[in-house]
Amino acid sequence: MHTTLPTRRRVLRLAAVAFAAGLVMSVAPLPNWSFVPVASATVQPLGRLRPMSSVAVAALADEFAEAAADVPRVSALEERTDSFRMIGVALEEEPDEPVLVRVLDEDGTWGEWNELEIDADKGPDPGTPEARAAAEAAGRVVSEPLWVGEARGYEISLAGDDADGAEVALVREEVRRTLTDAVPLAEAALPAPFGINSRASWGARAPKDTPSIARDGLKLAVVHHTAGTNNYSAAQVPSIIRSMQAFHMDTNGWSDLGYNFVVDKFGGIWEGRAGGTANAVVGAHAAGFNTGSVGVSVMGNYSGQYASSAALEAVSRVVGYRLQEYGAHPQHRVNFTSGGGTKYPAGKVVNLPRVIGHRDVGQTACPGLIYNNLGSIRNRAAQWYQLMEAVATPRGSIDSVKVTGNRVDVVGWAIDPDVPQPARVHVVLAGRLQEVQANGYRPDVGRAYPGVGDHRGWGAGFSGLPKGRHRLCVTVINQGEGNDKLLGCQDVVVK
Repeated sequence: MHTTLPTRRRVLRLAAVAFAAGLVMSVAPLPNWSFVPVASATVQPLGRLRPMSSVAVAALADEFAEAAADVPRVSALEERTDSFRMIGVALEEEPDEPVLVRVLDEDGTWGEWNELEIDADKGPDPGTPEARAAAEAAGRVVSEPLWVGEARGYEISLAGDDADGAEVALVREEVRRTLTDAVPLAEAALPAPFGINSRASWGARAPKDTPSIARDGLKLAVVHHTAGTNNYSAAQVPSIIRSMQAFHMDTNGWSDLGYNFVVDKFGGIWEGRAGGTANAVVGAHAAGFNTGSVGVSVMGNYSGQYASSAALEAVSRVVGYRLQEYGAHPQHRVNFTSGGGTKYPAGKVVNLPRVIGHRDVGQTACPGLIYNNLGSIRNRAAQWYQLMEAVATPRGSIDSVKVTGNRVDVVGWAIDPDVPQPARVHVVLAGRLQEVQANGYRPDVGRAYPGVGDHRGWGAGFSGLPKGRHRLCVTVINQGEGNDKLLGCQDVVVK
């Protein structure tokens, strides 16, 4: 005979289950299996190359000033392939002549010719693990990608001498049941700073590797343009960012999207490379100057036109927000040591404004005419910087996580500008909470933030952890005006 539990016992049991589930979900990653659009890039040889007529070459030379009328060109024509949204090329070496592309839309109409920008200064810092992985995966010169919406065919034109070994990269998108970035429920509930759209909002793929963090924080902001189309709608922005990430990961061989933040022409700010809203994440946007900089790129090609006021305001806002967290005033200058690039060799110390254009540190025209707006961006970013100072939100960093057997040690630094005493830091791992004081010796923090002193480091240790994957989250507890500051969450594996 079926016997029901007494009402009181049943209610208590249900309450206990709900409490336990809430406790687990607040610290454990929430698996994000769902049907979502996923972008991926494929790279293949150009196929049969056909000589272009002298009339066609002359017409292209009239349209593109850098294209020579007396240099023979060849083209690769593909009039029927699976629908794609973004296109680029990979070459054995930097081309002597412009690389041009046009696409065939779903209605069978050919679009206008576009030049694919070749920017060898984008990419990981030389000598880093990401740079070595990219060299193994790509090992060639890759163009900037061009967003085409929906296309089913293409024609690529390039100089005959540049065609040897050339390949085409196509980004396609399909709906898949997949695991995207896993986010703890408690973390997902936190508001994004300054209205920044999270990676989840555009459907980011998980990065290949754990993001690298610049130990000394952020010193610079580098402004870019993506060099793609300017003809996009607000609804297309998430798909464009997904496609850029796929191109950077699958074609360039990078670990994630190269930019820390992307700004659209409507003024939207989008989190790019993972972790960039909480830490000084090292991007792949300015080779030799990634470590210690935040890369902000405006979607579109601004070589011949100015960016919208909404986009410039968004760039200023995110730059002011990120630099303020590290005490790097947007109107000041800094000595920055190059990690090696096309403009400055490794070890060269360059005195730079805190907010620069990509061309300031590389042999590139990026960010086009946005470069003329950098003075205004610095001034407006300084106003946002001052607002953040007034709010005085805590700041800090997770510098290292070390696993030794069943023990995990976490080290970092933290400052609460509202109070003179050490910041309070909550470290949560596998559901266990430790509150520690940021009073350890860290002279590097004292140098980066004059006036705070040299004792702003913190450390926490957890022993007896079971084998498996555990979630680590670190928060600086605000002791005055403002809000608590989540320094970041990450998975820790105990073997």
